[in-house]
Amino acid sequence: MDIYLSFLLLILVSDVIFLTIMAIGEWGNPHRMLGYTFFILGLPFLGFFFYLVIGQTAYNGYRQKEFGDDAENLASLAHIKFDDISDEPDEAHRQVFERMRDLGGVGYSRDNEIKLYTVGQPKFEDIFADMRAAKKFIFLEYYIIKDDFMGKTLLDILTEKAKEGLEVKLMVDDFNFGKKPKSDFKEFIAAGGEFVIFHMLWKKFFSPRKNNRNHRKVAYIDGEIAYVSGFNFGKGYVGLSWKGYWRDSAVRIRGNAVIPLGVRFCTDWEYMTGRKIERDEFHFKRTEEKPGEYSAMIVSGGPNLDVNPIVSEYLELIRMSKETLYIHSPYFNPTEEVKDALKDAVKRGVDVRIIIPNIADHVFVYWNNIRTADELMASGVRYFRYTKGFVHSKTVVTDSEYCSVGSANFNPRSINLDFETNVFIASKDFGKQMYDAFLEDLEDCYEYTPEMYQKDRKENGLRLWIARMFAYFV
Repeated sequence: MDIYLSFLLLILVSDVIFLTIMAIGEWGNPHRMLGYTFFILGLPFLGFFFYLVIGQTAYNGYRQKEFGDDAENLASLAHIKFDDISDEPDEAHRQVFERMRDLGGVGYSRDNEIKLYTVGQPKFEDIFADMRAAKKFIFLEYYIIKDDFMGKTLLDILTEKAKEGLEVKLMVDDFNFGKKPKSDFKEFIAAGGEFVIFHMLWKKFFSPRKNNRNHRKVAYIDGEIAYVSGFNFGKGYVGLSWKGYWRDSAVRIRGNAVIPLGVRFCTDWEYMTGRKIERDEFHFKRTEEKPGEYSAMIVSGGPNLDVNPIVSEYLELIRMSKETLYIHSPYFNPTEEVKDALKDAVKRGVDVRIIIPNIADHVFVYWNNIRTADELMASGVRYFRYTKGFVHSKTVVTDSEYCSVGSANFNPRSINLDFETNVFIASKDFGKQMYDAFLEDLEDCYEYTPEMYQKDRKENGLRLWIARMFAYFV
């Protein structure tokens, strides 16, 4: 008996020592620390392992400095010229872009053609056609490429273009890489294609970087066309999974707004491979043509930055709202600062509406969506649950004029752990497209009410409680 008591005492002392060390490492995020404390004390045999698996800062003293500088500075060093914000013809837009630049946005440009996609089929038809028509190079970084007909179609195109002698580079995150079409990747590499896996898990298991996933979905083709997306490559993204109809968002860009996306890819590629991509006219050539009329800026974020520009972008969109603020988010578990900004917007008389899924993609995130809804609905934020299928779109549209489309969710993972990229657009015409798409989606939603939450709380109180314990991890 004494042996067992001594063993338990040793575990308790070890947990206290470990919690003290963790408290020093997690001092900037008390909520996350409390969550870890729950697991370490509640599961003394597993808590330490749990922290090694999902922990972030207690044993990460270097914050990934070698990831590289931001895209603006890298472009400057390479003599890549962006448009001058002072030339923005709309005075209100100019002021907004200047604030976004100060908040971390890069690569302002005018006169872009930007096409909005709200479903997968036309988006994939266009990106496949653009890749087939490529003459110089194709650069892709995506979170997921599935082992199905969509993934195989992509690899077939990339392999064929590599055989033609094009420079083809592909970066895929390792978290879902085990589901890739393996034989097709071997053929792609044999054809001359270049390929890298972002943060391979088996190499990073005892490093906090295993949690830093590359969640971007960016394509850069011939220096002329770029895509920024919420869609990955897989049949589910065209509505052929158990989730059914897939509602997502993406944009296709022509114009000088593609340049900072190309620099973004180069930064990520060089971080992972150590191999430099030349910043020359072959890869980055400004056009004097005016393919469209939209002004845009690229906003990227990641754990290598002390202040995440993605959070700053979302806060700016919320705080500038005067009449309407419409948000799509599959994972809506925002920071306290974002929640306070939403509550303030309602107080100003802004019509704030949020569309979230009605089916569970990730169970902890699903119930945290519901838990967060309770707090914000009490302040006047209106929630709508999408019933046509699954909504994976990550968008914000403010006053039918200022918009964000990209890969970043409103959750701790996107904000604290993952590398993300959005496009910020200021345009009454494009904003109206996004506004109308949101209203169309409302026809396939029902409004979630405080009364419905109280019913959920009675029937699913344990799930909500457990979800709360995971709130700062997902």
